[in-house]
Amino acid sequence: MDRCERVERILERNGIQRWVRRSRLDGEGRKNAPVVLWDTFGELFKVYSLGTLVFCGGSLVSKRGQNILEPAAWGKVVLYGPSMEDFLDAHGLLSGVGAGSWCGRKKS
Repeated sequence: MDRCERVERILERNGIQRWVRRSRLDGEGRKNAPVVLWDTFGELFKVYSLGTLVFCGGSLVSKRGQNILEPAAWGKVVLYGPSMEDFLDAHGLLSGVGAGSWCGRKKS
């Protein structure tokens, strides 16, 4: 089962019955679905412009982080997890001006 299928099951368990995958959006349309499950690559920078607050989930696992400057470039407050090894400078910059914040436990 791919990751999107697992997320779809989570949506169902939480009472969210209508969603559309981004990869199907052009062909199927949104159909008033309240959730778009982003399953494509290379588009996040544009998507960040739509949010109010952005959580960078790539920072939750030991993959060395996610570029938190992309949502910050849109003026968004950024939340991120403990795995930021490749983006420590960005973390320092954003947290220093109150534009980003760790979520969860910090790595020691």
